[in-house]
Amino acid sequence: DWRGYNNIACLMLSNNKIDEAKNFLIKAKNLDKNASSIQNNQAVIAAWEGNLGQAKNLYNKSATQKKQSITRFKKC
Repeated sequence: DWRGYNNIACLMLSNNKIDEAKNFLIKAKNLDKNASSIQNNQAVIAAWEGNLGQAKNLYNKSATQKKQSITRFKKC
């Protein structure tokens, strides 16, 4: 499940292990490329690394994915 890798990535981030976090987010993304939580965490890393344009794009993509998921849920 992608959430396990995403959660481990969060733990890595909280311990300033950015490279390890990136690796776990890649594993998570391989399982679900549209999960907004993964994109949000990738945006955090991009911002920490000073890639603000990339961070903004990832945050926006995350918000769009989250909105689409909510819309799909409401239609069920």
